Amino acid sequence: MSEAQATSISEAASRRTMIGLSDVRAAFLVAGLTLRDSARRRSGWMATLLLGALFAAMVAGFGAVTERVEQRARTISFRVALDGDLSGAERFLAELATDRLALTASEDAPGDVTRGVASAGVRLPPRLDDRLDQGENAEIELFYRSRHDNSVTAYNTIVVRLAEIENQRLERQILGSAAPAVRFEEHLVAADPRISRLQFSRTLAALVATLCLGVVSSVAAVFGAGRESRSAEPLLVLPMSRRALAAGIALGSYPTAASQLLAAVVVLTCVSALPTAGLGQSLSSVTSMLAYGVPTALLLGVLAAATGCLAGSIGTGSEDAVGLGDFLSVPFILVGVVLLLRPDIAANGLTYAVPAMGPALALRDSISGSLTISGACIAVVTTLLWSALLILLASRWIGDERRLLRPTN
Repeated sequence: MSEAQATSISEAASRRTMIGLSDVRAAFLVAGLTLRDSARRRSGWMATLLLGALFAAMVAGFGAVTERVEQRARTISFRVALDGDLSGAERFLAELATDRLALTASEDAPGDVTRGVASAGVRLPPRLDDRLDQGENAEIELFYRSRHDNSVTAYNTIVVRLAEIENQRLERQILGSAAPAVRFEEHLVAADPRISRLQFSRTLAALVATLCLGVVSSVAAVFGAGRESRSAEPLLVLPMSRRALAAGIALGSYPTAASQLLAAVVVLTCVSALPTAGLGQSLSSVTSMLAYGVPTALLLGVLAAATGCLAGSIGTGSEDAVGLGDFLSVPFILVGVVLLLRPDIAANGLTYAVPAMGPALALRDSISGSLTISGACIAVVTTLLWSALLILLASRWIGDERRLLRPTN
């Protein structure tokens, strides 16, 4: 063996030893390169900013619309067509009239309701006031359209008002003319902030779980596609382990990809304190939700980034990198659907350990303020273990030389 060959073998052995001891350093080196490359892509940051602005406008607009609808519902009035013996029911009509019932004389009350001229119609019998004074039975005919919301609401309002009139009439008959008058005073009661926070936490958790689709696809796209003439395969010639390469790519692409989740949680939580949102959350509640909600949302992003790393490693160098990311993100979408359909699903040690479901439930409970220390520990530990397993599988796919050296057309 010549001296040059011995030196070369020694250097190779030394290099292999150094590589084995510096997997963490190599992973951070790849992460830094990946992060700088991702940060230079303006499309990713613009999508995050637009996503946050869209969520803020959506929640604020929904709250404003809801408030206007409720205000309109409290002040809306219905036109009621009257026919029959109106002159013989003057006292009755005076009691029936309210701010919400606009009584209008008509020659054909049911016809006006059918044509949509009036929301409801009332047909009065002859001598209604005299018959009521004498204690006789009197039949009043009501007309409305069964599949029209305004007409049904007008009908219900008339029925409630008739019940009030009858109750007052019975009181006067039983107690005499000295019967105390009963008046109803309306008060607008605000929604309980705790209930609003609970409902908000369920919706936010489902939304963030669904947004993991973008995280998975973003990380998978870092590996590149064949049509872009850009992929992670040239990195395979670097003197580092496949585990370090997979972990570095996942770590470097995580900040940009998870910024979508961060923007959704921060923006929607801050908007919940605005009066127009209708959630009635105080500043202290918003601070608490941000303090616990942001870390759990980022925890969910860790699992999504690891999933994207696996998807990208399977499809690297081909046309399937991003497509596989969309496919492997299906579990996150299913979790979002489950949380929407069953928002009260129980959270325990078993559900906290389920991939994707665990961190999503932790996010829900952290926003609502019901997350326990044991539940948080289970969710964190199991999510990190699942993420490590996915990155390990990704490194195996990256190291599959038979797949990397497959013939191409």
